[in-house]
Amino acid sequence: MEFLEQLAKSGQHVPALQNRPKLLPECRDYWQSFCALDASRDSNGYGANPIRISEIAAYLAISGVAGDEGAKLFRIVKALDGVALSHYAEKSKTS
Repeated sequence: MEFLEQLAKSGQHVPALQNRPKLLPECRDYWQSFCALDASRDSNGYGANPIRISEIAAYLAISGVAGDEGAKLFRIVKALDGVALSHYAEKSKTS
């Protein structure tokens, strides 16, 4: 993403940046949490594994997110993880 943004700053036309979805401000923290946890995922040799519940719990503890907000973040991360796993599986079929 940074590479594409640098291209755009240099004056080049970058359609991928122009057509990307806009992230609502109230969703930014959830997306950043998912991205941090996505980087912790491991693989089984055949593809990506789901983000471990223990990883999410550790992230919540480190972040100090608890109660209803912690439960909500957990559900959102698991939902995003399901979408990401589907995307990774589709991508591996075409590679």
